[in-house]
Amino acid sequence: MEDNHTSDYEADLDAGALEMTHRVRSSYDQPHTSPGNGSTDSPKRRISEWAESSARNDDDYAEGEEHEHLLDPNLPDQETIELHRMGSGSLDFFDDEAAAKASEENSPYEEVRAAVRNYDEDLPCNTIRAWTIGLTLVLVGASTNTLFSLRQPSIGLGALIAQIIAWPLGRAWEKVVPDRQISMLGLRCDLNPGPFNIKEHSIIVVMASVSFSVAYATDIILAQLVFYKQNFGIIFQLVLTISTQSLGYGIAGMMRKFLVYPASMIWPGNLVAVALMSAMYEEPQAPDPSIIGGRMPRYRWFGLITLASGLYYFIPGYFAQCLSIFAFATWMAPQNPVVNQLFGGTTGLSLLPITFDWTQIAGFIGSPLIPPWNSTNEKPDIHMKLMQKYKEAPSWWYFSLFAIVLALAFLSVLAYPTNLTWWAFLLAVGISFMFSLPIGIIQAVTNHQIGLNVLTEFVYGYIQPGRPLALMLFKTYGYITMSQALSFVSDLKFGHYMKIPPRTMFMAQVVATTFSCFIQIAVLNFALNNIDGICDLTQPQRFTCPGGRVFFSASVIWGLIGPARVFSPGQIYSGLLIFFVIGAITPVVFWFAARRWPRSPARYLMAPLVFGGAGNIPPATPLNYLSWGFVGYVFQHLVKKRHFRWWTRLNYLTSAGLDLGLALATLFIFFAFTLNDVQPPSWWPNAVVSTTMDYRGEAVQAVLPPGETFGPKTW
Repeated sequence: MEDNHTSDYEADLDAGALEMTHRVRSSYDQPHTSPGNGSTDSPKRRISEWAESSARNDDDYAEGEEHEHLLDPNLPDQETIELHRMGSGSLDFFDDEAAAKASEENSPYEEVRAAVRNYDEDLPCNTIRAWTIGLTLVLVGASTNTLFSLRQPSIGLGALIAQIIAWPLGRAWEKVVPDRQISMLGLRCDLNPGPFNIKEHSIIVVMASVSFSVAYATDIILAQLVFYKQNFGIIFQLVLTISTQSLGYGIAGMMRKFLVYPASMIWPGNLVAVALMSAMYEEPQAPDPSIIGGRMPRYRWFGLITLASGLYYFIPGYFAQCLSIFAFATWMAPQNPVVNQLFGGTTGLSLLPITFDWTQIAGFIGSPLIPPWNSTNEKPDIHMKLMQKYKEAPSWWYFSLFAIVLALAFLSVLAYPTNLTWWAFLLAVGISFMFSLPIGIIQAVTNHQIGLNVLTEFVYGYIQPGRPLALMLFKTYGYITMSQALSFVSDLKFGHYMKIPPRTMFMAQVVATTFSCFIQIAVLNFALNNIDGICDLTQPQRFTCPGGRVFFSASVIWGLIGPARVFSPGQIYSGLLIFFVIGAITPVVFWFAARRWPRSPARYLMAPLVFGGAGNIPPATPLNYLSWGFVGYVFQHLVKKRHFRWWTRLNYLTSAGLDLGLALATLFIFFAFTLNDVQPPSWWPNAVVSTTMDYRGEAVQAVLPPGETFGPKTW
């Protein structure tokens, strides 16, 4: 590959025949049959179908393409990409052998090309092995994360951990389990369908992705049981959790056309998992001695980065914690409030954002090696065409599931004394539906999701004040329904990249989600009934229920006190309402600026990120954002521009290795040291941090006398 990556699109084909075709695996030369995974058409027929599909789209995308290219910063600069497809008559020039050697058609986006394979393989994925391993990991991950979500500080298992664990489990199954068929529900199934493959592995990762995150509803249950002393019973808990976790499936099904199928909907967060999956199963690539790490297989590079990241984290995470927040100015003046305000990394502005800790860089916002620049363009690509061989999950599946879950939600809201009216509940669902598409586009392009939690609290606090439990339910159905819908859409895009049959994806997502709800409620009730002093601030093992405590506090602020006493005209923060107007005008201004000056930096402006990008502050700090931005600029701009071959080959695997190494080291420190009260070494690199006003949260210049408070005397 040349450093000038524009050559990726310079096809050396007969210009009169075609400009872009598809890579066809040599495995297609032989017929394959696998249950539920498509037909055994010849390469020639596949190309014919893809060509016909392309021809149908040519007219739609030809007009205005040049101007759209200028408005889409994700498309490589200085590239002229011709998207005209060959007509069906052009196929006469090719036989099967020629088709197999044809130049590659690929995604128009560098990020996708670097991570996603532009071909498909006929492999079984809807197997007993995939379901058994997947549901086992759901059981372990959901129960572990639910239990430790009750603890402060918490710890959690992510889908990346499941992706790594699933590989040895699958290989062990392949070698140990006998090769024979069994009958299940009247169907004959292979107990050992052969080598553990990439599609089975992908299904397992999808099950982990939809089930490892702790349900938002568990915090409602905690606030009810612990702080409001309400107990509606186990049935209410199950119905509430299942409905809040699964209502988004209907929205996800409706959004596929807009958020999954278009090539411009990149969903950058998936690219790391896809790149790692491909590296685990790919044939050894040709070495590239001209780049660092180019002489070794990509998976070995990932392993080395994981090992180095895990070992290194013991330094800033345990032995020399001053390296985590390297605010050296505060060490020189630990009792100076101005210095600590300006340069502090914990409660200050961090004007010198120096950190040597990947936790600080990626812990709150995610890996800076993932997000690309903005994107606004929609173009067809090879991945959508490859997926056309599989039967789509019918829309009525999603609509039927939505109707069933909506009925369960009505049951939880109206059959119990929640004080949430039916019309307010429908308003919450409507808010989720209305915002799913615009927020989904933002997340699919930038890897950043705008939250609706504060908006839903604001709305309900005005329309029905004084109802804290109803407010918690309104917030959950109004926010989590959207968030879950986009999570499901993200997984659908992952399956799209991995060429997983949509019907298998649907079943894997729904079953794993439902199963995890039962697990989480069981673990939650077990913990509440068996851990002494749970949710007390003085609980010895620190099971203080931080999530439930925050939910309770929010219900008091927005439900009992209400926003009218804070934001209405004449109140102390009424001036902030002007930002509703500013927020509505700014996107229009940015859009006109990008249209007027399409080659200017204005095309990179995105109002939701300008206003909502820093939404993680607090608990995130300026140090987290500034260091994230610096590292992102280095890798996603400088390295990508100057060392494109390295970036293409190893960028996403480097990100995965850094994240996995950090996760493994964090788990070790937590279980080996934190739970056993093993303290870090008492020496200067650890002690110097705790001496500063920044660390103690005391960097203030005006200290109120005893008995005085900020704010008005009465509200």
